[in-house]
Amino acid sequence: MIIELITAVSIVKGTIEFFNKDFYVQKDYMNHNFDCTWEYGKRTTITDPTLFKMTDPNGQDYVMWKQQCKESE
Repeated sequence: MIIELITAVSIVKGTIEFFNKDFYVQKDYMNHNFDCTWEYGKRTTITDPTLFKMTDPNGQDYVMWKQQCKESE
């Protein structure tokens, strides 16, 4: 029973890491090379195709958070 529980937790953790890896790799890269902050953008429509977008149940794309970066001095 313990082995099944450990296996289930490991599978869930691995799946989450697999599907979110690209986002966190890019976030860490930007934070390392630039001075970045996350700004709450409320619910705004997509104007930049490179932003991390979400889709509501009606099929509209929107952004809640936007990463603002300035070059490090």
